[in-house]
Amino acid sequence: NRYCDKISSCGDYDKEHCEEDECSVGGICYYDEILRECSDLEEVQCVYETDCHHYCAVKCGGKDNWLECNCNNQKCEAKCDCDKVTSCEGYSSRPACKLDVCGFGDSCVYDECSWIGDSCVCLTPCDLITSCFDYKTEEKCLEDECSIGNCGWTGSRCKELPN
Repeated sequence: NRYCDKISSCGDYDKEHCEEDECSVGGICYYDEILRECSDLEEVQCVYETDCHHYCAVKCGGKDNWLECNCNNQKCEAKCDCDKVTSCEGYSSRPACKLDVCGFGDSCVYDECSWIGDSCVCLTPCDLITSCFDYKTEEKCLEDECSIGNCGWTGSRCKELPN
């Protein structure tokens, strides 16, 4: 896409497109409200401890979700409080959801938290199964572990059978 031809790093995005990272530039893009620019979360530079507070809030998924927030050798460091963020749903920003510092995504589909709409969620296999047709094997079709309905295998695919 022509838009992505002009985007090679987080810094090339405007505020509106920053955290979506639709051009997949690598890194974790977030909009720094203080600098008023899109930055890579892992390349944030600091001089004072307060320079990192926004970084820590983004990385840990909320402004009160860190145990420590430090500026060390001009790099921001965050130690997140995973007792406060207890699931993917606890991350309040797209970058925190993508980064998943507390490791909740291991129990989700694709082994990661997913940003959908304006919230972070842990998709389960049943979130992706919305009809009998979504079951790809005879075994899964007949098990119907997502309780779709009267699913039956018809030789090559799963479909809903009449009652």
